[in-house]
Amino acid sequence: MPQNRLARLIRKCASLAVMALLATTLTVAVAAPSQATGNPALSATKLFDAIPTYSAPPSTTPWFDKTFTVAYPGTGPAYLSSDPTGYYVLNPFDRLQVFVGGNLVADWEFWEDNCTQTVSIMYHSLEIDQFLKAGNNQLTLKFFNKCQRRGSDAGYVVIGPPGTHEPYDPPSTCLVKFFGVRGSGEHEAYGATIGALEAALKVNVANLESAYIDYDAIGVSPFDPKYSANYVNSVQTGINALNIALTAYWRTCPNGYVVLGGYSQGAEVIRKVFYGLKSAQQSHVASAVFFGDPLFSPKDATINKGNYTPGFQGIDIALYGDRATTIPTKWSQRFQDYCTYGDPVCNYNLLFVPPCFGFPVTVDLACPHVRYVDRGWVDDSIPGVVNQLRVLHVM
Repeated sequence: MPQNRLARLIRKCASLAVMALLATTLTVAVAAPSQATGNPALSATKLFDAIPTYSAPPSTTPWFDKTFTVAYPGTGPAYLSSDPTGYYVLNPFDRLQVFVGGNLVADWEFWEDNCTQTVSIMYHSLEIDQFLKAGNNQLTLKFFNKCQRRGSDAGYVVIGPPGTHEPYDPPSTCLVKFFGVRGSGEHEAYGATIGALEAALKVNVANLESAYIDYDAIGVSPFDPKYSANYVNSVQTGINALNIALTAYWRTCPNGYVVLGGYSQGAEVIRKVFYGLKSAQQSHVASAVFFGDPLFSPKDATINKGNYTPGFQGIDIALYGDRATTIPTKWSQRFQDYCTYGDPVCNYNLLFVPPCFGFPVTVDLACPHVRYVDRGWVDDSIPGVVNQLRVLHVM
């Protein structure tokens, strides 16, 4: 980005604050769109005016929560912006949620966790046309605060025919990256299941970077008296390796997002790493997909997918006494935990064990634990990942 443009953006994004009416949901019929000054090809609808002096204290509830009726012609780009040209970012400290027709379509965090930044990490207006239908749309904006901020820009919806707006094209190397964690008994790259996931994601997500996590991933040896201890050690090598990879990525790309995919033992690795991340880091996990998760839990119903048997738990919980855990509600829409019928690893039951006897399970196709690709569950997970990337405005 040219220096003069960045300077303009920084100046425009320097301040924002709360409107005097806190945490009140209103429906506002906005005025008919006017032509944007200097560009008759664009129309701009003002949603709210700037308030330059109000200070917003930290809060877990939205300090701005309003619903607007916005008309959309059915074609052309539409942007949320702080000015009628559609160029500058709408910048509510510290987090913005956008709902269209009651559905969450964007969830963007603008600031780092330490409350010391003075410049937003988002440099361009937010494109929303893919979520709008022709005619009137109910557009809800919710602003959240982690730090005390002061000042406010105005808010606009800017609409124009194709080609009238310069698109935001951030560096692909710092936009989103996939990290895959293979399963028990797999010793090369991603392994079969996560390798299929990585390939499918690259077809659907342009310029997606990817990397596999190299760790022990020991095979299942139920009659080895040291197996339980060896398995715990193997998971820990995966946890260490994934933490190192994420730390290195976020050091280079502090605002980048990651997609995580884990199969079997790899799903456990990702779960335990995620629980150990700081909240700001968790917010940059755009999506996570598990297959054959040994920590699969009925308590995590919001993320559970597949044709599993309700009530059965993952083998680590049922057989080895691990505590059942749940993904925090605020992140649950980003997770998918697939368990297929008859898989004793995620749905432990003695009746499910015989077809998978004689691990490593990656060899015997009669074992449901190795059938997430041919049963279609890997392909089934792709729309959920893509939707989250769109919600976060990273594709």
